[in-house]
Amino acid sequence: MKKTIQLLSLLAVSCGTEVQETIPGPHVVLVVVDTLRADHLGSHGYERQTDSGFQDFLDQATLFEQCLAPAPWTSPSTASILTGLFPRRHGTSFRGAALSPEATTLPELLQAAGWHGAGFSHNHNVSQKTGFDQGFDDFFDFHGKAVDYPNASEMISAASDWLDGIPSGRRFLYLQPMNVHGPYRVPWFHSDELLGRRPEPHFRYYKDAMQGILKEGNLKLRKKVDEEYVASLTDQYDVAIHYTVDQLGELFDDLRTRGLWEDCLVVVTSDHGEELFDHGGFSHGYSLHEEVLHVPLIVKLPGQKEARRVSERVSSMDVLPTIMDVLGLRLPSLLDGRSLKPFCDPKQGLPEPPVQLEFAAVNWKGRCEGASVVDWPWKLIHIERNYEGQENVDLLYHLGEDPEERNDLAADHPEEIERLKRLLLDAMANYEKDGLPEPPNVEHLMDQEVLEALGYK
Repeated sequence: MKKTIQLLSLLAVSCGTEVQETIPGPHVVLVVVDTLRADHLGSHGYERQTDSGFQDFLDQATLFEQCLAPAPWTSPSTASILTGLFPRRHGTSFRGAALSPEATTLPELLQAAGWHGAGFSHNHNVSQKTGFDQGFDDFFDFHGKAVDYPNASEMISAASDWLDGIPSGRRFLYLQPMNVHGPYRVPWFHSDELLGRRPEPHFRYYKDAMQGILKEGNLKLRKKVDEEYVASLTDQYDVAIHYTVDQLGELFDDLRTRGLWEDCLVVVTSDHGEELFDHGGFSHGYSLHEEVLHVPLIVKLPGQKEARRVSERVSSMDVLPTIMDVLGLRLPSLLDGRSLKPFCDPKQGLPEPPVQLEFAAVNWKGRCEGASVVDWPWKLIHIERNYEGQENVDLLYHLGEDPEERNDLAADHPEEIERLKRLLLDAMANYEKDGLPEPPNVEHLMDQEVLEALGYK
């Protein structure tokens, strides 16, 4: 009750009057495509047009070319999207952590302001058990076998049914489809038409070499990962992206048919990317390289008609403050993200980009524990320990000259290592000092067999 009163007070102060009747505002659609790395989208320069299925959306939206997630796996990164906080601050950073009940979330803020909200998630880490339903009027999650998650088409259909039941008022839809997450499932009758051929069956998710490398730490198996293996892996991943984007295109067409699209704020992003043997690994949560942190961020303002591209590096933590700013609602006092509205509005000139450090962190025992900082163009990755057996290792990259992080310059620039480590240590200490109370561990409530099938064990 106390938290609800605080939210209502925050919104009432921002508007200076009674909240529910007087805040003008559009409908809101937030899509978090699970496990979607940005560089596998045609709109980001990829050779395959995997995102042609919502080209109409791209033609009237702002595309942020360099959006970075603050964590390389679902729970901490999704919590950051919904709270605008860094993982070390909101605390949902360890395996089994729930979304903190002390956190103020986007769904709660919109609910208090009069939006009808529904959440749809096919990821077991984003569920009612893990507390991600807080603030939604309705929340639809998936309880079946993890590798048999429903197709995105079923989520789109369920969202359409929900809209049928809310004939008036402002609506907020949150969707987190899973098809792009391994095992990259696509309905069989679509898999050969999306890329013009069916992917070859050389790669099996969490089987064979992948299983040995990630689960057993047998790095010698990397020699068995040949071009056919990686090609099949990539094909299956790209097919899943193409299929999912096509389904989102269907959702956007439905909103147009309902007359909701014009007055709709639409945000499409992802919780994290995916390793496709870029640095000898697979899946996600095992490293802090760009392929698991670089995610799409595409924003359509209500009434926006022109496409726009922004090259500045931004964060998925910016989603909450951007949505709140566009809606004219007051921002929470505790935020690590910033509003990107000035970059999205075609009527405004692009603001002067501020000097901004980027941080990311991972806290997954047995997989990877560490953190990274970018002070452009330098990027430091500090590994406390990981699945490869590395401990207390520093990696240094010059992203301007080496965006794919192929050339570790740590041995050549010890002074940069020390400077960036000080920035990193100070930031992590500040996040923890001003952080929320540690959230509950609900791992005992989750189906361990289900999680293991998805590689979460």
